[in-house]
Amino acid sequence: MTELTDEAAQARFDAPLADEQAVMAMLAALPPVTMPRELSDSISAALAAESASRATGSSADSDTSDQPLAEVIDLSSRRRTWVGAVAGIAAAAVALAGAAYVVRPHDAQVVGELGPVLASGNVYTSGQLSSEVPQMLTNAGLGSNSGTNTARVAPADAAQLSQTFAATTDGIRSCVAKLGDSGDVTVVAIDLAQYQGNPAAVVVTRATGGTELTATVVAPTCTSSGPEVLARTTITAP
Repeated sequence: MTELTDEAAQARFDAPLADEQAVMAMLAALPPVTMPRELSDSISAALAAESASRATGSSADSDTSDQPLAEVIDLSSRRRTWVGAVAGIAAAAVALAGAAYVVRPHDAQVVGELGPVLASGNVYTSGQLSSEVPQMLTNAGLGSNSGTNTARVAPADAAQLSQTFAATTDGIRSCVAKLGDSGDVTVVAIDLAQYQGNPAAVVVTRATGGTELTATVVAPTCTSSGPEVLARTTITAP
C-alpha cells in the first residue's frame, strides 16, 4: 500500500484518477438499496436492548465523571494511507455490483473534456465533409486561425437539444464511447445540423496526444447500444 503525505492525499482526493471517477460514476448510478425488513428489525431490537440495559445499570454505576469516555487513538500515522485503500474499496464495490452491471475495463476508452454543442444549420454532404467540418470549427472560434472573427456559429438551445443525445453529458459520453475511436478522446465540438438533408449530429473528437481530428456523423438519437454512424472522416485541425 502506497503511503502519501497529507498534501498528496488531499490532491488525490480533489482530483481522482480516471478509473476512480468511473467507479464513482457507476456507484452514483446504482439504484437505492433497501435494507431487508428482517435485518432492520434485528438492528432496531439490538439498539433497544442496549438502550434499556444502559438505563437500568446507570443508577448502580459508580461516579465515572473523571474517567475518560473512550480510548483516544492517534490517527495521524494512519491518515496518510487512506488514499492507497481507495482502489481496494472501489474494487470491492465493483465486485458487489458485478451481478447487475458491466464494468469498463481498465484499458477501455475514457471520454474526457466535452466541447460545446452547436447548431450551425449546415447541411453536410458525404463528398464535402472533410472541408465543411473544419470550416464550421473555424466559424465557431475553435480553430487556430479563427482570429477575432468568431462565434458565428450559435450554441444549440434547449429545444434543439431536447430530442438528441446531446441533451445531457451522460448522453454525449455514452454515444462517443461507442464511435470506435482508438484510445481516450476529447470531444472538440458537436454540431446539431443535417447530413444529406436529414437531421444529424457531427461529433468532432481528438485522441489524447493526437494532432488530427475525427468527424463522425451520427443520428440525433445516438446511444451506446446504437450509435447509428452515418459517416466518418479524419480531418486536419483548422
